[in-house]
Amino acid sequence: MPSESSAHPTSLASQCRRRQDRVSPQSIPRTPPGEIPLWFEEAFASEGYDSDALELISGLRPHRSTSAPTTEVVGADVESADSPNSECGASQLPREIWVSETWPVEVKRIAEHWNPHHWKFSPVSIGIRNGAGCGCEDRCNAATCANAKENRFCMEANCSFAGCCGNALKEHPSLVLARSCVTGMRGLVTRDDIAAGEVLGEYFGHLDLFGPPCRNGPVNDGFRMHLKTRSTGDKYLGIDAKEKGGILRFMNHACNPCARFHEVQTGAHLTVVAVSVRDVTAGEEVTVSYGDRL
Repeated sequence: MPSESSAHPTSLASQCRRRQDRVSPQSIPRTPPGEIPLWFEEAFASEGYDSDALELISGLRPHRSTSAPTTEVVGADVESADSPNSECGASQLPREIWVSETWPVEVKRIAEHWNPHHWKFSPVSIGIRNGAGCGCEDRCNAATCANAKENRFCMEANCSFAGCCGNALKEHPSLVLARSCVTGMRGLVTRDDIAAGEVLGEYFGHLDLFGPPCRNGPVNDGFRMHLKTRSTGDKYLGIDAKEKGGILRFMNHACNPCARFHEVQTGAHLTVVAVSVRDVTAGEEVTVSYGDRL
């Protein structure tokens, strides 16, 4: 992201408003610029929509956010002037501008899984390795750590860095909830560069009975994510983040994402984390593929 984005947030916000003024009614039928149906913006956001989807969207009442508007620019994706989409006389044109967004009132933010039925998983080794921890000489990450290679997360008892590393269950401090000025969708943007192999956080939600996943159906459905490990009672469980969740529930789908979901377990603690699969630049949207199996 160019340095001008941070130096002139007001100018980027002005470009954001001009972009919204130029939105064609044909591209977002019956929906005011910057507003789209809540269920669509969060559960069915993708990189393209077919004609049937557009017809369905056009008949729905647009969602109006109750949160106060903000103009703090947190990210911008810029294309060069020689791009076929650039405007005449502009050396750089933002294709996507992100502004910070307040947490939606209809979603309860949680810092751990909500497990009212007290589902449990059979414990596995925590990987102490005779007191040597994971054995990493440099700071652990999910791409190199011995714990990560065995689908374990690091903590104080099994890590050379006492769990203060890139393979621990900590929400990355650079993640920001934002809204796109171009599409109006919520998403996650990073304020700082994130290296490949970093755990970005946990996918929190309601841990509940799901039943077996469809053999030929989608792996995940909306905010519902099927776990591959069964409970101690041999039950199929999953995570539902529709009404309760953490910041990772706002990650949008992409076919070429910068993060991937992994199911990890240390001892009896099982969870799902998102891990960066490539370097992510400051100001870039953090995306994930919801079609991949854990």
